[in-house]
Amino acid sequence: MYQPPWQHNDVLEKIIHECYDWTSLFLSKQDPKRFRVTINISASLTEQLQKKSPHVLQQLARAAQKGVVEFTDTAAYHAILPLFLTNGVYRPDVVQHQIMKNRAVNRAAFGSWNPQGFFPPELAFSSRLARVLQQMNYSWSLTESVVYEAHHKPIPSTQIALNEELPVLFRSDDWSNKFSGSYAGNVKGFVNDIDHGILSWFNRGYAILAYDLETIGHHHKNYNKEQLEEYVTQLEQHNLRAVHASTLTTLFPLREPIERPLQGSWSTAKNTQCENPWPRWHDPDNKHHTAYWWLIRKILAHTPAENLDVLAPALHSCPTWWVSGDRFESDKFLLGADMLRFAAEQLGVNVTEEYCAVVRSLYET
Repeated sequence: MYQPPWQHNDVLEKIIHECYDWTSLFLSKQDPKRFRVTINISASLTEQLQKKSPHVLQQLARAAQKGVVEFTDTAAYHAILPLFLTNGVYRPDVVQHQIMKNRAVNRAAFGSWNPQGFFPPELAFSSRLARVLQQMNYSWSLTESVVYEAHHKPIPSTQIALNEELPVLFRSDDWSNKFSGSYAGNVKGFVNDIDHGILSWFNRGYAILAYDLETIGHHHKNYNKEQLEEYVTQLEQHNLRAVHASTLTTLFPLREPIERPLQGSWSTAKNTQCENPWPRWHDPDNKHHTAYWWLIRKILAHTPAENLDVLAPALHSCPTWWVSGDRFESDKFLLGADMLRFAAEQLGVNVTEEYCAVVRSLYET
């Protein structure tokens, strides 16, 4: 669950009405013996819901108290964390600050906050990030299957991968995309398909489905309360258990060490993982991205750890996403640059040259 810190009120209200309101109520009424789910909610969204719809947070808290929901930790403002652990920008304190800020905001909102696992924004993961998470005592992290499959073999289903001594779980992009795409609104067909698919894959194992909660009701209107009720029923009838992600690390104690460095996200193409692991946020062939990260590097070079609160919201991932691939929405890109420039002004950093380069990148051919 995430919305950018600048999300427009009308858009947020629409998403609350079409998704957050009724899904959180649905979860609060479930029996943990029948259905469990792991939810990631960023501080960026929590802060907005506290003002707009605190009942959504209250319903999620009730679901967590019942044992239906377990929460994960994440970056407070949806920063792409591995990009702050590279040779070009090596600031582990930025990563730690985003995580600690997320903890503080969500602990204040929910009253209790002690996640075992970590959900990196956009499932953007690297071995350097694994090292930081392991040092912060997380029990596991989730990432995208391509991060594993690009260098190895099909993702584990009967044991848990281990990278930098951190257990790593991999999202099944195939099944997750079917749920949020071709099978949207047809849960009976989906569960029947996944049951047969799993039986051909393993006798006793696991598959991880992960998708934006906004998929349900907002992006796909076919998903409603009745469909989710049917989903729970179908899982029971097919003897498929919906468990917390943390439970998997107990149910499947075998570990598979991965020595080779990992990096990538849901957007990484298998054949370009080494050359371009972050195509939506730091594509070396994207002039807008290049200018944007020049601006970020300039500000970070003059921002000590104790001043990161000022900069943190401006490090969200959305601006470069809007000028990647076949997308080009310059207003949202410039909104991000404006947030960075405003933070720089508060920090006393002159970024006139770097900001102008961002603007020029939009108009120069």
